[in-house]
Amino acid sequence: MPCIEDIIVPIQKFDVFIPELIAILKERNIQYGFHGHIGSGALRIIPLFDMADPNTPDNIIELSKRVFAL
Repeated sequence: MPCIEDIIVPIQKFDVFIPELIAILKERNIQYGFHGHIGSGALRIIPLFDMADPNTPDNIIELSKRVFAL
């Protein structure tokens, strides 16, 4: 579900951002994949959600808020 893709993080902050991002995803038991363009600091994070779950919209909003705050 595209909701936190195309995040730009200064590469000097990757050592803080990436472990925190992974902790947020694991805390919520969200499967994910990510890749990016390290030279420009662009990360593409792709979380997987069960779209049949009625809580998914709220989960997406909460995840987005946490990651964007990070």
